[in-house]
Amino acid sequence: MKLFMLLALGLNSLIADSITSFAVVDESKVKKGETVDLAIGYIATKKHKLKLKAYDEDTNNELSPTFSATDVNHVSYDIPSDAESSIKLHLGLVEDGVEVDNREVVLSIFSGTKSCLDYYLAGVRTDGYYEIDPDESGSVNKVDVYCDMTNGGWTKFEYMIDGWDMHPGDMSTKITDRVLSNKQELYLALASISDSQKFDVAKGQSEDNYDYYQFRRKDGTVIYHPDSHGTHCSNTRTWGEHGRTIIYHSGEIIQINKDPNRAFWYTRYDTDCSINAGDGAYINNTIWFK
Repeated sequence: MKLFMLLALGLNSLIADSITSFAVVDESKVKKGETVDLAIGYIATKKHKLKLKAYDEDTNNELSPTFSATDVNHVSYDIPSDAESSIKLHLGLVEDGVEVDNREVVLSIFSGTKSCLDYYLAGVRTDGYYEIDPDESGSVNKVDVYCDMTNGGWTKFEYMIDGWDMHPGDMSTKITDRVLSNKQELYLALASISDSQKFDVAKGQSEDNYDYYQFRRKDGTVIYHPDSHGTHCSNTRTWGEHGRTIIYHSGEIIQINKDPNRAFWYTRYDTDCSINAGDGAYINNTIWFK
C-alpha cells in the first residue's frame, strides 16, 4: 500500500490534562487534494504533550514524524491529490514518554465522488452541500449538490420545471418536459449512476372519470397515473361528480436501475370533451437520485 500522508504533530507548547474531543470540522473536505481542519478539545491543567500521528488504515504502518499545529485548537492537513486509502489519525496525550489518553479519527479518502451515495458509503453522515462529479471528469462539470445523508445518501437535483400542467382545453393532450434544458446533461449523468429516483413534491388533479394525467419516463413509458374510467367522451356511463380529485405522489420511489431512459422526464395530460375539472400533474423543482 502506498503511503499517502507524511504526517505527525508535536504540540509541545500545549498544556493538557485530558483530551475531550478530536474531530474533522468539515467532512466534505475529506477528499483528494483538499485541506482538512481537525479540531482538538482538551482540558489545560498540566504540561503534558499532545502528539498526533498518522497511520495507513489498511496496514497500520505509521506515516509520519512530527509537525506544528496551526493553533492551540486546530490542525490543518493537506490531503494529497493521489490519495486512495483511509488514514487513521491518532492524537495522544503523553506524560514522561507514556501515552495516558488518546482519541482517533479516520479520514476516509473517497476513491470516487460521483454522487452523495459515494460520500455516504465512505462514512459521511452529515447533511449538507458536497461537490460531486457524476461522469468523472467527462462533459459534465463538477457541481455542488445538497446531500441527504440522514436517509442514506440521496442526491438533490433542483432544476426541474415546477408547476401544474394546466388544463389544455377539451379533447386535448398536453405534454410538458420537466427537466430544465440547460441541466439535462447533468440529470442524465445522475440517472446513469443511480438505481432510484424520488419525487420531492408531486401530485395530480383531474376529474373523477375521463380526464387523466400521467408521469412518464424518458422512453415514454408510464410511471403512474390515476385509474381511468369509461371511454373518452363516452355518454354510456354515469359521470357522477366531476370533482377535482388530488392524488399525492410525494416521496414515491421510482426504480431506474442506472438507465437514463427509465428516469422521469415529462408529464402528460389528456382531456375529454366535457368540463375542465383539474390542472393535471404537478411537481416542484426538486427530484432526488440514489
